Amino acid sequence: MCGSEFVKRYELIAAATVFIQREWAVLVSVAAGLLVAGYEVVHFALIDHLDWFYASYFVLGLAIFALATYLWMAEYRSSHLQTRHGSPA
Repeated sequence: MCGSEFVKRYELIAAATVFIQREWAVLVSVAAGLLVAGYEVVHFALIDHLDWFYASYFVLGLAIFALATYLWMAEYRSSHLQTRHGSPA
């Protein structure tokens, strides 16, 4: 399995988890965005040429990452930042 097939499968898994309203599903989307953008960076480093098609996938990967990160921070971040679990009084 080559790298692009792996990225496509991971994108498919991330797209399927959009309808699952769990924290891990949002983190899968965050990872998918980073994977897409990172794959395009490696692709550019190896080939030293970037077509508009691959540049658009890089931008798409960053958009997926940004939107999923925003969703995670809006929905789930507050549950991880609790310093106290309640007052003893």
